[in-house]
Amino acid sequence: MSTRKRAGAQEAWTCSSLSHAAYSIEPGKLREMQEPDSGTSLKSDGGNVTSVLQEIQRKSGDDFRRIGETLESIVPNTMRVQVKKHGNRLSLVFTQQWGEKKRLP
Repeated sequence: MSTRKRAGAQEAWTCSSLSHAAYSIEPGKLREMQEPDSGTSLKSDGGNVTSVLQEIQRKSGDDFRRIGETLESIVPNTMRVQVKKHGNRLSLVFTQQWGEKKRLP
């Protein structure tokens, strides 16, 4: 479990465990409707990314916005990612903006 502490303008992350995780994100898993879980730990294949993002958004809107800003810098014209509920399943919804006001660098 990670926690963030603020000290003035600096931020420090502390870990309550020293475990390391290896990820091999499978794009197909990201496209699938996912069953919700606690969202406290990302599965190695990304199969519960919706629950993890939902938990981040619930606990820290600032961190969730920062994820969106990072995504925008990596994937041109992507404005945000949202978690959408479909019955008892969750999916990712990406919002993109195209047009004259948005240009690729």
